[in-house]
Amino acid sequence: MKKLILLLLILFVVSCSKSKEIETLKYTLTTSVSPADGGSISPETGEHNEWDSVNITATPSNGYIFEGWTWGGFVTRKTTDSSTTAIMDKDYDIRANFKKK
Repeated sequence: MKKLILLLLILFVVSCSKSKEIETLKYTLTTSVSPADGGSISPETGEHNEWDSVNITATPSNGYIFEGWTWGGFVTRKTTDSSTTAIMDKDYDIRANFKKK
């Protein structure tokens, strides 16, 4: 019985002493604009670590105004805020919508 306890204790110490690197999850933020010449969006499409807070800004081209955001197919209209934030808990597809003045 003592040998079994000693063996279990050794196995426990050995398993605890091995350091394991925790893999950081990454999610993709896909950004776009509509229409293509209506303006720009920052940041561009890219990967971000899980739980990163990503500030997104839409800038209209000359002759256009910011109209709203589309998040994963859901349109937000009549917003005056051309910046938004994504908390990267999954992949996001965000589009900045512009219209001619």
